[in-house]
Amino acid sequence: MLNIVAKKWIYWNISKESDEMDKQLQKVIQNHLPSFLEIAIDCCGFLEEDMVGKWLMMKNSNLNNKRPIDLIDTTEGVKTIYELISMIQEGEINLH
Repeated sequence: MLNIVAKKWIYWNISKESDEMDKQLQKVIQNHLPSFLEIAIDCCGFLEEDMVGKWLMMKNSNLNNKRPIDLIDTTEGVKTIYELISMIQEGEINLH
């Protein structure tokens, strides 16, 4: 049941940002849902809920202009995202 709810949240908050579902997003949903959800929940600590999807899909200068969603498929990428979230929450860097 949680996976169904999570997928609905993802589709509502992220996939609506583009006309077509992003291939990387599809891959994350299929293969890395737990990591994605943990990151999305952590993002709620510094973003409004409706902005989480936008932030995850937006290129970020702190990630060498990659999108956070592009890094979720590796352990190192997830670690990098958590480090970025921590720095944002501490006020060390900005969101973009």
